[in-house]
Amino acid sequence: MGQGRNAIWLAQQGWDVTGFDPAERAVALAKANAAKLSVRLNTEIKRYEDFDFGESRWDLILLSYVGGREMKDVIPKALRPGGVVVLEAFHRDATKNGPIGDAVVFDTAEVPSLFPGLRVVRYEEPIAVSDFGQSRVRVVRYCAEKPAD
Repeated sequence: MGQGRNAIWLAQQGWDVTGFDPAERAVALAKANAAKLSVRLNTEIKRYEDFDFGESRWDLILLSYVGGREMKDVIPKALRPGGVVVLEAFHRDATKNGPIGDAVVFDTAEVPSLFPGLRVVRYEEPIAVSDFGQSRVRVVRYCAEKPAD
């Protein structure tokens, strides 16, 4: 969740948002920013390995520059039928400009293959301003839906 920019935006759109991050300071800042804007965030100071994703619990899961490979089995189970996962991260081409942590770097067409049971709504690999770092690089954008039972 970091400092909560995306979480706060979702809460402003009417979503009941739960965000987690291992950085206590980032979570505190997210809570403070949400309070200033009079929006509610549920927050937890946890790493993804310790967060309880549950089963059929979420309508939306946002993975914004946090990885995805390590959650490939967890995310489909955690989504409710009809639930959506949205992922944005760097494309491997972005590493030509300098090192980027492997967890947030994906190869061409890799992300859809991580979630074979989900229906791809949109997938693209454009050159765009990245949400993390705000630089113009090649990114991966993925949106997929869990089929209704």
